[in-house]
Amino acid sequence: MHVVAEHRRSGVGMALLEAYALDAAAQGFTQLRLSVRPENPAKFMYQKAGFLHTGTEAHGYLRYERHA
Repeated sequence: MHVVAEHRRSGVGMALLEAYALDAAAQGFTQLRLSVRPENPAKFMYQKAGFLHTGTEAHGYLRYERHA
């Protein structure tokens, strides 16, 4: 997911993330997982959305998970 700079911190990223979560739940998924570079400030939005840091993947990406 990418939000262009002029729309960051406007709530659009959170709205997209929640729309993805609702769609995943409607399709029967119960768990969501994402990966993000450690320096990416979006990781704070993911944490605010209820994602928990669950590990580190290849190339140093941080793994976050939450229930759908």
